[in-house]
Amino acid sequence: MLDERDLVSRMRRGDQRAFDEFFGAYAPRLNSFVVRRSSLDAGAIEDVVQMTMINAMRNLGSYRGAAALFTWLCKICRNQLADARRNSARQPTTLGDELSGREIARTLQVSEDAAESLLARARQAFRAAWTANLDDGEGAS
Repeated sequence: MLDERDLVSRMRRGDQRAFDEFFGAYAPRLNSFVVRRSSLDAGAIEDVVQMTMINAMRNLGSYRGAAALFTWLCKICRNQLADARRNSARQPTTLGDELSGREIARTLQVSEDAAESLLARARQAFRAAWTANLDDGEGAS
């Protein structure tokens, strides 16, 4: 069992072994915390845990010891998770150009030829709208 106040005090003094102990003790627990609370992929989970640890080290001065160190870390981690979810929601889902003609046809429940025709018309309509938007001076700035 770690003496949390001693660990934090040693980290504040820049003791490298304390940082190693901190990471070794809390990163796996935070990883489990994130896995249970999200459907993020392994890479995103690792990013959340790393950013939580980085933010915790940056804000060590704000840890007063009123709550357990892991509880404090979980609060930081919840904020990181919320950020990750917001960022994930902003990312586009699979685009038509990333799917094969067969996959698009199956999704739309049409023949492959019909799917290719729909894609060609959609690209043409997009190009026309984009060009008209640029001609109006609004551009893509």
